[in-house]
Amino acid sequence: MGIYVDSAIGYDEFEILYQSEYFVDKSNIIRKFNKLLQKNKRYICISKPRRFGKSSIANMIIAYYSKINNERDKEKLKKIFDNLNISKEENIESETITNNTRDLETENTSFKKKKLSYEETQGKYHTIYLNFSDIKDYEKLTLNEYLSILDNEIMNELDDIFKIHEIKENIILSKYLSNLYCKTKEKFIFVIDEWDYIFEEDILFTANDRNIYVSYLNDLLKDKPYVAFAYMTGILTPAKGTTQSKLNFFTEYSMLEDNQYYEYFRFTEKEVHKLCLENKKLNYGDLEKRYNGYLSNTGEKIFNPLSITSALMNNEIRNYWTKTGNFYEVKNHINFNINGVKEEFLKLILHEKIKIKLRGYGADNKHIRYKNKNIKRNDQEKNNNEEMKNEMYSSMVVYGFLTYDIKKEEVFIPNVELFEKFDEVFKNNNDFGIYKDLISNSKKILEATLSKDTKTVCDIIKNIQKKYSALDNYYKHVSLSYVIQFAYIDAQSTHDIKKETKAGKGKADFIFYPKDKYNGTVIIIELKVGESANSAIQQIYDEQYYFGLKNKGYQGKVLLVGINFTKLNKEYSCIIEEYDESKNIKIRNNNTGTDEDNNNNNNSNEDDDDYNTNNNKRKRKQNQKQNKKLKSGKVY
Repeated sequence: MGIYVDSAIGYDEFEILYQSEYFVDKSNIIRKFNKLLQKNKRYICISKPRRFGKSSIANMIIAYYSKINNERDKEKLKKIFDNLNISKEENIESETITNNTRDLETENTSFKKKKLSYEETQGKYHTIYLNFSDIKDYEKLTLNEYLSILDNEIMNELDDIFKIHEIKENIILSKYLSNLYCKTKEKFIFVIDEWDYIFEEDILFTANDRNIYVSYLNDLLKDKPYVAFAYMTGILTPAKGTTQSKLNFFTEYSMLEDNQYYEYFRFTEKEVHKLCLENKKLNYGDLEKRYNGYLSNTGEKIFNPLSITSALMNNEIRNYWTKTGNFYEVKNHINFNINGVKEEFLKLILHEKIKIKLRGYGADNKHIRYKNKNIKRNDQEKNNNEEMKNEMYSSMVVYGFLTYDIKKEEVFIPNVELFEKFDEVFKNNNDFGIYKDLISNSKKILEATLSKDTKTVCDIIKNIQKKYSALDNYYKHVSLSYVIQFAYIDAQSTHDIKKETKAGKGKADFIFYPKDKYNGTVIIIELKVGESANSAIQQIYDEQYYFGLKNKGYQGKVLLVGINFTKLNKEYSCIIEEYDESKNIKIRNNNTGTDEDNNNNNNSNEDDDDYNTNNNKRKRKQNQKQNKKLKSGKVY
């Protein structure tokens, strides 16, 4: 074993992983790799965010395929893989179509052939391991000098194995391997980790360096008979048709496109359930709430492995993945100068989704990305604006900051861990001042709501509508519901906010469920346009939105909030009542804000907003259906 050839480091790292308490067996990926050995499609590039398991698979490949001379180590590895899925009969994928007429003898023959495939490939290749992030240890060298040292070290290790002792002066690795193949017919498996490091560290390397580097990989790997298989990883994919077109012989699997290998680079729901059974201290529901939300191309919900294993090992649910790098790099991906981006990120923070068809993001995109923060845009630049927006969202999916529903063509923030980090970044971003304003107002309106100060509630909502509803064409016609979401944006830190949620006999506009079930206050909000705050409160009682809260474990106060907006005079009115479910009584505050309720009742017929027309029709239909459910004992 060497550093590069049949890497001792890779072998040791895999053994440590295998012995870990929360090891998840991903060895079936090797079954897929075995089908690619010595085939035209033997070059694959896996691009995933950091800490999604790329290096773990790299170490497993080294441990599985490497020829090891030490009999003790060889036997140890054989025992490990004999215990993993790659060797098990029940996980073997048949290459022939199974049908009801196939007899047992045929099945047994098929199994023997597949079993032989495992035995024929385990420990049968020399591997060559390259991790290009190691270049940081050679910071005083030029790229060419580093590549030359790398070549010589690998050739020296190969000399120790094959005893050929070629004259290596002025010879490059690709030439050495070609000569070796002609003499021995030896084929190698290449494992290239962090291939894109030279693109990520764009301050350290020039465009010319990147061209030299891509040419080096092309000369080493493309159409070379000594390559049995090449596994390359990074966050970025090589961008076809541009500088990296020399690497277009790789089949790419990214966060945006991967139907083949996605399950091996994250944890599935089934795997996390199983880990929770082993842990016995953390339950699946808590892990799911904090870390779930990424989507595969098939729509399956998936977890990032680092957060799950860290939480289980520490018996504590908190942010882990977002601590592994400088998350403020997210600021480098967001261009607030693109039309509509500020408004869309406000929507993302409100748990909304952005409709967009993403086209992808690779190494070259990183260097042509729009960075000028001062250029003003006009209508003639609309296509360019949409192009930049597409690239921005694509990059954020590739880096794991957002996830993408490929079927619905929507991007969104996947989970609580990332929501909290976006919140932190935006609060400290001077380019996103409107967010700081909203947070400040949100804290005040939540305090006013809890103290039943309806005048302050109305004043803040009115100010927010006036200030933020004209941000973009979309927001000029924003519904009262969106204004409320903006007004209470910071309440997400203390409450789980449910919009249009089933409750009692119908659907409440908003219910704020406190994260502290014992001491926190449940807030139920019903909205009206052109009617009255009183009618909003009455609807809460009629629909019994508070039904069953105590049974769900909420022991604190329950506040009922009715808010009405009159379009004619652009005024708000509000009523806040405390409801005691156990005593079935209501405690109304004395302050109803202003006399707007009376004005609203007089002006309701003058309001031409169709919000209530549709809303009331919906409520009446729901009421009819839910009355039947209540009679039958079915209550939400």
